[in-house]
Amino acid sequence: MLKRRMLSGIVGIIFVLGLIGCGSGQDTAGSTEDVVAIVNDQDITKAEFDASYEQYKLTYAQQGMNIDDMEEDQVKQIEQKVVDQLVNSRLLLQAAEKNNIEAAEEEVQQSLEQIKGQFDKEEEFTAALEANKLTLAQLEKQITDELKVNQYISENITEVTVEEEEIKAMYDQYKEQSEKIPSFEEVKAQLKQQIAQQKNQVEVGKLVEKLRNESEIEVLI
Repeated sequence: MLKRRMLSGIVGIIFVLGLIGCGSGQDTAGSTEDVVAIVNDQDITKAEFDASYEQYKLTYAQQGMNIDDMEEDQVKQIEQKVVDQLVNSRLLLQAAEKNNIEAAEEEVQQSLEQIKGQFDKEEEFTAALEANKLTLAQLEKQITDELKVNQYISENITEVTVEEEEIKAMYDQYKEQSEKIPSFEEVKAQLKQQIAQQKNQVEVGKLVEKLRNESEIEVLI
């Protein structure tokens, strides 16, 4: 279970934007019943939604929660969150491709080897792919798209800085919650990274909001 989670985590977009999705990002000719949203004339399919929804179910299950047992309004909220993240991911991928950003094959293979390295045997890696309903080609496509998106994000958000006072403030918050906390110096680097990630999430949110305002989006569920 841990390694299955690790596989899905590595494939996901950095920060909190969810999965790129299994689709190619190209226009599709399926019926509207097979489409959950349209983003700048590109369809997000029900299959992509189902794949991302299954990842959500897995994440909740690892926290001891079963989505199938939740109230209808809670399930609807999760479904909306899945659609929103698929839309955001598609917008970022479209923007990356519009800016002619490419992922080097060497980087793709390096990322793939990093994922494979989390498993003791090739058979375990193959089993994890099957558990996540992925083929090797789909995984490589997701890695490629992720690399494109991450490069686009890095080129289009404001570089964040973390001040010493911010790190100390976060440390004090943790210290109030627990007496069994390591010394400041021991966790300083980790706290700095955590604050930087939070700030990056804000910047990514601003970027996505800008793309949403410039785009035509139709949600069909």
